[in-house]
Amino acid sequence: MKLRSHIFAVLAAALVVLLPVAVSCSGLGIEEVAQTPELSFKRNPEAREGGSQFISVSASTSWTLSVTFNGTQKDWLTITPLSGEGSTASVMLKCTPNESEFTRKAVITIRSGGKMSNYTFTQNGPASDSPVDGHGDDSQGDDDNPGPDTPQTRQPSGWLELPQADLGDNYAFFTHYMTVTGVRKRNYSFYWSKSDMLSIWVAYPMNRSLIGSGARPNPEPWAMDPLLKQAGITQPDVTGTFKPSGVYGRGHQIASADRYVGDGNAQTYYSSNMTPQIHEFNGLIWAALEGRIRDWSKLAGTDTCYVVTGCVVKGSTATVTSNGNGVKVKVPTAYYKAVIRHALAPTVGYGGYSGLAIILDHKDYGDVSPSKDMFCSIDELEKRLGIDLFANLPDALGQDLADKIEAEDPKNPTASLNLWW
Repeated sequence: MKLRSHIFAVLAAALVVLLPVAVSCSGLGIEEVAQTPELSFKRNPEAREGGSQFISVSASTSWTLSVTFNGTQKDWLTITPLSGEGSTASVMLKCTPNESEFTRKAVITIRSGGKMSNYTFTQNGPASDSPVDGHGDDSQGDDDNPGPDTPQTRQPSGWLELPQADLGDNYAFFTHYMTVTGVRKRNYSFYWSKSDMLSIWVAYPMNRSLIGSGARPNPEPWAMDPLLKQAGITQPDVTGTFKPSGVYGRGHQIASADRYVGDGNAQTYYSSNMTPQIHEFNGLIWAALEGRIRDWSKLAGTDTCYVVTGCVVKGSTATVTSNGNGVKVKVPTAYYKAVIRHALAPTVGYGGYSGLAIILDHKDYGDVSPSKDMFCSIDELEKRLGIDLFANLPDALGQDLADKIEAEDPKNPTASLNLWW
């Protein structure tokens, strides 16, 4: 009996020496450490035409698969079988064609040995053809672009950043596109007021790949907007400063530093993106706010931030004059930003999404940064403005999820939603 016990002890010690990665000592015995399970795909399953393919499971023990759908569209992606043992290449994934106008999203989760991995997929609709970023989680398309010389009569349905726009005689809606590493992507959309001679809002997606890196150009490429010009719409000439000089600067709505990619930066200097801003407002608190949103957009856990930047002109009687062509431009009384952040993990926030907003009176705040108590829910800002800031959100994610995102109080978020501070 002593000899047999000795042999068992030697064998156990040898296993520990030979297999340091695969095993670990746990109390009286040896416990196997399961590998993190993984899935691999032979081709992208996101094509809107649908289709089927075999996917591979890599796991060292038994595993289960589950599919969670974001939004109102369900069961367009199926997997069989949903459980198994060890690695296999015989799991079937099927996608039905996406015949709706909206992008739809599903999260595939694999669990094995107490560990899990998530894979997020979107299936594009007819108006959503090319990815926003390198993650492949969000989409943006250009099929709704009617041409460079025509105001758009409707807004793209799948873009999360777009507010409600009542297109009529006084307003026009356009989108600027940019080329990034050979791919055509939307830069920003704007809602032009012909009576105020400025954009009521500018809307755009932001993430690390769309922001890029660089420095403010010298000389700065101030220019009149070719879309407005080709559509025959009057605009201020912003190649010179506003008059009276010394008080108001040419303030960007989408910042120059938000687009250091491709040909996108020059478009941020168009007249459609400019409003008259008090110098101290523009260079201090507004610049700090722009930097804060860029930081959120670059966070490791962020896929994309969807941003609406706008101004309030109701009640304003002040105007400035463009130095180049004498066009009078209304001076806003306030400026705002609203942000929806989409996280890479669907368990963060509400289905991976969280929102907040801020509105600032147009004045000199001094050298301060926006504080936490200045921010509010998207709902609060919408009530003050009287517009729907994220008009496509309910169709993309479902009304219940959209309501929760827009009602979130950024000053007092729950622990699972504490994404901003």
